[in-house]
Amino acid sequence: MTTERLAPTGDLLVHLNGRFGPTEAHEVGELLGTALNGSRLTLDFTGVREFQDLAFGALAEAVMHCPATVALRGLAMHQRRMLRYLGVEAPAQPPAELPN
Repeated sequence: MTTERLAPTGDLLVHLNGRFGPTEAHEVGELLGTALNGSRLTLDFTGVREFQDLAFGALAEAVMHCPATVALRGLAMHQRRMLRYLGVEAPAQPPAELPN
């Protein structure tokens, strides 16, 4: 997991890579817990090759309790659908222009 602060907005972009399981979901949850109210944060799953089903619950809880506006990028339809079932209605598009 790497993070990047985008200028000039100060938005935070979090790149996730490889395997995303319960451990990684917990790490993302800790990061989201430190976000400031009113800030904007994008979780970029484009580099994730394996998304384990056990990670959905922890990720959903972290996104729902995050004080920042959280956008999700790079999720497959199945993953977006599972998160919606768990109550996550985060925008599918990033809240700010992000580099590709």
